[in-house]
Amino acid sequence: MKRELHVRFCERLGAKLPGSTYLAMGMDQKQAAIMAVIELETKLHFDRDHAGAHTLTQTDCDSARTSVSAAGHLLPSIVHSTLLFRIEGAQRWLAERKAQG
Repeated sequence: MKRELHVRFCERLGAKLPGSTYLAMGMDQKQAAIMAVIELETKLHFDRDHAGAHTLTQTDCDSARTSVSAAGHLLPSIVHSTLLFRIEGAQRWLAERKAQG
């Protein structure tokens, strides 16, 4: 086994592979982006079910978009585009509500 490169690397002077801290930092951003969109959609559904509630604002949409953009390089492209699509849906609903009232 000492001839295998990965074994020699790990045995040499107590060398270790980098820990999972980088992965954990990325996961925090990913989770924050996904949770921001979930919270946005929760407010959207509450507003749809309870006419006149007005819990969803443009600031909520902007905040969710900022979160998704910050984690964009960590997310798979399909997830990133889906999250942006959901934010745009909430913005369209806000625009319709504004036009009606």
